[in-house]
Amino acid sequence: ELQNDDLVLLCTDGLYGEISDDVIKSRLMHVTAADLVGPCARALVDSAKAAGGRDNITAVLARF
Repeated sequence: ELQNDDLVLLCTDGLYGEISDDVIKSRLMHVTAADLVGPCARALVDSAKAAGGRDNITAVLARF
């Protein structure tokens, strides 16, 4: 069950196939309630591109 201020990440294997779960978790853990989720999603995509970006990369991040 989602709680107030929970983050939900929907992404393709182009993201999680290029960067580790630990990197993804680390970036998400540093998003505060005041932060916009767009820059975090963009940073995740940029990290996947920098790691090789061999597939389509999609990341949708939502705060509830």
